[in-house]
Amino acid sequence: MNNFKITKHYVWLLLLSIFFYSCNDESLEGDFGLNDEENIFNPNENATFEVELNGELFVATSIDAFFTDEGYTVEASNGSQEVNLFLPTLSVNSYGFSTEGNDAFISYTHEQAFPEAFFSGASGTLNVTSLNQEGRIAGGNFDGTLTEILGSTEPIEMTNGLFQDIVFVPGFDDFDFDQIGGDFMTALFDGEVFTADQVVVFTDVDLAQQEEEEDEEDGDGDGEGDGEEEETPIPEPEFIFVRGFQTIDLDIPDIEIPGGDDDNEIDIPDSITIGITLRFPVGQNVGVFEFTQNSAIQASLDSGETVEFATEGVIDVQSFNDGEIRGQFNFTTPSGEVTGGAFRATP
Repeated sequence: MNNFKITKHYVWLLLLSIFFYSCNDESLEGDFGLNDEENIFNPNENATFEVELNGELFVATSIDAFFTDEGYTVEASNGSQEVNLFLPTLSVNSYGFSTEGNDAFISYTHEQAFPEAFFSGASGTLNVTSLNQEGRIAGGNFDGTLTEILGSTEPIEMTNGLFQDIVFVPGFDDFDFDQIGGDFMTALFDGEVFTADQVVVFTDVDLAQQEEEEDEEDGDGDGEGDGEEEETPIPEPEFIFVRGFQTIDLDIPDIEIPGGDDDNEIDIPDSITIGITLRFPVGQNVGVFEFTQNSAIQASLDSGETVEFATEGVIDVQSFNDGEIRGQFNFTTPSGEVTGGAFRATP
């Protein structure tokens, strides 16, 4: 979606933020229940991960794969069984299994067969044989031996390990939400720290009502009709917005035009307001979702001069109900990048 210059709508949005700042003690009405499971972002629904463990075939029914600054992780599970795989880099290469240096790491747990037992790769090799670097899609094979960390259970032999079409998406370091009380939003905007002064929550219905009031004040409304006005039912909201905004003071003097009088000055604003806005359907589910230009869940960034929408990115919605909306996010716009985002908001 193309960015757009400051318009009446944009100014109105900033005014609306101030409006909600003054009314942040009021709760929104409506049921923010969890549903719409079909919209959950699952880039690995067609991926394959399997391995024979002591001759018994393990086939993952759920696969999550993500990358951070630390490396690349695959979490493959089937019921109470889980195999976790970690690679420090992603390239067509061979990696040995260990817990040190640039080697790969693999672990296995099975709560039913081996309660509280944790197996890790003591030996073996993983080969990345195919890689789409742009899409971060990898395939390969592996084998080796798993040993229990306490040595109380016999080793497990891994044979015929195979993974195909594994898609790695941007991941998130575990954010300690307990370190920050109340509502907040924090991120890095092109490497610079963004810390919201205020976080507000509103709906598309609230936006429409505020826009109507602004039009009436500007004389753009329909005006008062003859006789009694018919009450229009208030529609149910379709979207919920979480917006964090930060005001930055500008210590820049006004610019005087040489040879002019006091009226010939270019006024420089004392401050600018930048913000990050996240849009959710009312029935948003928890889970990991992708930002696209056509997705129902969306993010936008306003830098004080332009507003741009996310062209790609991922959000981990960890809580979404009438008591708390919380998650972590990364996204890019046509001219900027937002990373390491985390927020909590109270509707």
